[in-house]
Amino acid sequence: ELGRGRVEAAEALLREAIRVVPDNPRLRAFQGLAAEAAGDQRSAVRCYRAALYLDPRLFQVRYLLGRCLERTGWSEQAHRAYRDVLATTGKGLPTVEIPGVGLLGIPSTAEVSADCQRALEESSSDRRE
Repeated sequence: ELGRGRVEAAEALLREAIRVVPDNPRLRAFQGLAAEAAGDQRSAVRCYRAALYLDPRLFQVRYLLGRCLERTGWSEQAHRAYRDVLATTGKGLPTVEIPGVGLLGIPSTAEVSADCQRALEESSSDRRE
């Protein structure tokens, strides 16, 4: 449903699934994607943090969290999330990829790393000016 743009239907399905399996990090990540699609950045931040609490290896979720934090004006926390992503993916530490990356518009490992690097470089150049 989320991949088809049916946000309300996806949110209803996710609520039911989370009621049954509350400790599933991927469900929490999808819940964050649904909140983001609905324009609720703060709820998305909460969902992404819940997903990362349950499985900190979800590097894409950490990237999505950083993106939401940046949109809500929490730049320093966003940059910390981006640095964590780069530290994890750059060192070959164990990571877990979210399924359905193409359908849901979740960036690949290379895209996540490039976006994080770009955001940090832009932030660094902004501070120098």
